[in-house]
Amino acid sequence: MEKQDYDGSKNLLHRMIGSSVHAKKERADEDFYATDPEAGFMLYSQLEELEDTIVDNSVGAGHLVRDFPEAGFRVIGFDIVDREKIVELSEFYNRDFLQERPQGMNNTLLGLDKFSIVMNPPYSKALKFVQKSLELQKEGGKVCAFLKIQFLEGTKRKQFFKDNPPVRVWVSSKRIKCASNGVFVNEKGEPVQSMACYAWFIWEKGYKGDTIVKWFN
Repeated sequence: MEKQDYDGSKNLLHRMIGSSVHAKKERADEDFYATDPEAGFMLYSQLEELEDTIVDNSVGAGHLVRDFPEAGFRVIGFDIVDREKIVELSEFYNRDFLQERPQGMNNTLLGLDKFSIVMNPPYSKALKFVQKSLELQKEGGKVCAFLKIQFLEGTKRKQFFKDNPPVRVWVSSKRIKCASNGVFVNEKGEPVQSMACYAWFIWEKGYKGDTIVKWFN
């Protein structure tokens, strides 16, 4: 399948991509930063082998997984906000993924045989989303998180990485856009520019070896 560039809608109000250095008043609503679908396309087409069922636990409007259904994946989405989607999901649950439990009727993932988790979670809660994903994932299952490269730093995350080392970290050599409130163009109708370096962090539940860093894009 050929990838198509994504520029977003020119009929929306426009903002530059958010970063952690922005003031709170400049942050997107509900910390919603839509990911250029190119990131998801490259994940499954070039970087990683994924299960047929994909769980995006912070799906937003579906930008990250836009190309997955056409490639034959079943996509299940979670989000606390039911936004208008740019892709038709197999299933959508309008609830907080962080409240899912390993056991009990509220856990949608219990009935799945195998699945891969693919996400770009709110950065302020990124560690919690990764921890919850590993908690709910089955042994050997993948958790793929598209995060700022700065996620590697921090004393709190240092211990987490020691206990839960990623199998691989794929660093994007080119900047990939994550657009505030899903707006990929500025007031002049021009594509916004990315202000941050992003990477795909890949965990396989139970892995305890060294992390390999690679580059793509």
